[in-house]
Amino acid sequence: MWLKYLSLHNPSNIALEMLDEQLQSEMMRIRYQSKKLPKTLMWPIQPKSISSALSGSPDFADLQLSFSDSPVFFKSEFQRLLRESLPYIVLKAEYRPASKPGYGGSNWMLAHGFYDATWTLQVNPVFHLLQTSVELLLQQQGLPAVADWLQSSTQIGWDLRYHRLECVFAPTLSTLTLQRIDGA
Repeated sequence: MWLKYLSLHNPSNIALEMLDEQLQSEMMRIRYQSKKLPKTLMWPIQPKSISSALSGSPDFADLQLSFSDSPVFFKSEFQRLLRESLPYIVLKAEYRPASKPGYGGSNWMLAHGFYDATWTLQVNPVFHLLQTSVELLLQQQGLPAVADWLQSSTQIGWDLRYHRLECVFAPTLSTLTLQRIDGA
């Protein structure tokens, strides 16, 4: 934003405007971000780190980034996982292939992409005190695994099935485990 301000006030400096546009094109678009997190939690990694690690990967432009407030549906279940220091998903990459609308599928849903293939990347919160260690684990193991997972999407027939890669953090061991799920 400030780059545009500088380029507007200094017309001879068009390079700054081009740099700003390039930075915006390399950033992932955030589809969803929870409005409020408890003070004890924070997201382990920032969009800039994710974008820089995954830019240049196949289907990077189609990835939709979301920052959730819980890796499971019920927040009480997530609170139990945190309280008992049980492993949970901190980063999930998912591909859902395009599907055909059923008999009851509306034209509106079809026009708005409800049946299109989707690429999502979901980041879940961690305890504030564990943020730096989880961020380091994600940068060393998680994001390279996601980049490899995206690279494997170029195989013939890959886009016809459901695929998911989960980065599971174990708080007691401070380890990250990768789980790959390939479905029907």
